[in-house]
Amino acid sequence: MPLGQAAGFPALDVPADLISRLNRSFARELGDWRRGQKVMLIAETDPPVKKFRQRDGKPVPYSTCRVIDAALMTVSARFIPLDSSWEGVIEEKLWQEKRHFIKPLRYDGEADVFPDFLLKDVPGREIVPLEVFGMNTPDYLARKAVKLAHYREEYGEGNWWCWDAYTAGAANNIPPFPDSQLIK
Repeated sequence: MPLGQAAGFPALDVPADLISRLNRSFARELGDWRRGQKVMLIAETDPPVKKFRQRDGKPVPYSTCRVIDAALMTVSARFIPLDSSWEGVIEEKLWQEKRHFIKPLRYDGEADVFPDFLLKDVPGREIVPLEVFGMNTPDYLARKAVKLAHYREEYGEGNWWCWDAYTAGAANNIPPFPDSQLIK
């Protein structure tokens, strides 16, 4: 398994059954990695073992370890976790506009609905949810309806933001974020 900036890190021996599971469970992340995006790996391994290989007739030590389990996560250039390429577009826009935001993670709470990002710099509001809708399949649209109803009830009309990223020309038509209290 190739790792960036792996100096001093043992070589990772990944069993075939784990590679199959990673291909099934983390197909999006593996695709992101193949396209050159930053992908984080967390791996559980056996303790490293020192081995030797011959180089120019001399034994050269190296370390290796067997990976027991692993998970992958696509992140932005700033190591913000991303659940889709569309979220990456919004994270970059938030960064470029110097906005203050939080990226909630799936394990952050018990709620059934949580936004993709939370703006923290809108006057008069503790937070403003930001939601990126990236697909238009029947199941996804049903989930979208649940989320929109939740945002209307929880935050009130106009107190949250969304973007239908799946529509034609969406990348050139991102709605402006709510005004910031920060001087730009």
